[in-house]
Amino acid sequence: MIGRDRMSAVLEPLLGWELALERANNIAQVLVFSADDVGGVAFGMLRCTGLSDARAVADEVARAWHRGVDESTRESAGRAA
Repeated sequence: MIGRDRMSAVLEPLLGWELALERANNIAQVLVFSADDVGGVAFGMLRCTGLSDARAVADEVARAWHRGVDESTRESAGRAA
């Protein structure tokens, strides 16, 4: 599962399928160009959604992104070996 899908899975129970996928796509697009502050990017995109604890959700989204990146890196290394 790629990072975007992992982020969407974190957000779906909180935002519903459609908005979760939209936000995950938006966050992933930004992170492709600048992955230095994943939590900050996620928080910026989630703070207007009405979530009561957007910071904690953003931190979970960041962890999901990193798990997806790590998984993709391992898969790429396995194919190259």
